[in-house]
Amino acid sequence: MRLLILTQKIDKNDDVLGSFHRWIAEFAKHSEEVLAVGLSVGEHHFPENVRVFSLGKESGVSRLRYLWNFYRLILRERKNYDAVFVHMNPEYVILGGIPWRVMRKKVGFWYTHKSVDLKLRLATHCTDVIFSASPESFRINTPKCHIVGHGIDTARFLGIKRIPDGIFRVLSVGRLSRTKGYSTLLGALDTLKDEGIPFETKVVGGPATEEDKVYVNELKGEISRRGLEKTLGLVGPVPHNKIEPYLASADLFVNMSGTGSLDRAVLEAMASGIPALTSNEGLRTTLAGFEETCMFKEGDAKDFAEHICAFMQMPEDDRRKLGERLREVVEKSHNLKKLIPQVLKLY
Repeated sequence: MRLLILTQKIDKNDDVLGSFHRWIAEFAKHSEEVLAVGLSVGEHHFPENVRVFSLGKESGVSRLRYLWNFYRLILRERKNYDAVFVHMNPEYVILGGIPWRVMRKKVGFWYTHKSVDLKLRLATHCTDVIFSASPESFRINTPKCHIVGHGIDTARFLGIKRIPDGIFRVLSVGRLSRTKGYSTLLGALDTLKDEGIPFETKVVGGPATEEDKVYVNELKGEISRRGLEKTLGLVGPVPHNKIEPYLASADLFVNMSGTGSLDRAVLEAMASGIPALTSNEGLRTTLAGFEETCMFKEGDAKDFAEHICAFMQMPEDDRRKLGERLREVVEKSHNLKKLIPQVLKLY
């Protein structure tokens, strides 16, 4: 199969979308040719059967120019691809719907988020097949949707091991945004600092919008007001291909997101053998059997603190065994090497 892939950004160094670079490389292993298109393009290294195109965002072109570049590319290259894979952007599915149908190109759409809006409904109508990571990650009832698990490069995280140093270390990775539940984290840490157990927390991630930047300043002010500067550090954005040292230093990974979808960062932590604690309902299916230990009530700082405290008091060997069991869950159900052939088969 010759495949056209469309995504928001192609850049192995990106802190949010850098993981998709590995997806494209894996698609290339199972395809005759891959045409990879990003709204913007940064550093990338792919096999020879991958050609990369940008719609021009990194050059500062206008939205009208994006649109022109999109239609010019999908029409110019029409003889060089047989099917289309759209990653997370319903706009591409809607814009290309009619031309692709006329050209008889089968369209597949990957989406993982609880949000359902008019764009998603239109994209659902325009696409031939939909792929999602869990039942919670696509919330339109349609026979087009196939639950295939997430795509985690589990081999990459296999060798990460924690070396205890007497300090309990908590890690969170994700965009710094008001919607990501950091106020709940601050409330929990405020409670824990009075428990007398040495610990520190690092948050890896940065703002994505102007509104997020305003929120980061508010967050820093709140950290100072609560006197949490010594226990909570905002690391800032880290390229996805350089996240391993942070995972290697963690005893517990926490996630407060209310996206309702299967969060990749949590799965990567689990693939590293790190116990995970989350309030995200999108992970309930994945954490079946581990809910009592690994899930807390969304927005409940007291319950969050109690769960973190339970991990702190858990014998190190028990935490290690729990981490191993969680890694097995990811290896079985969310392995990228298994996902890509499964996706291609559904075409």
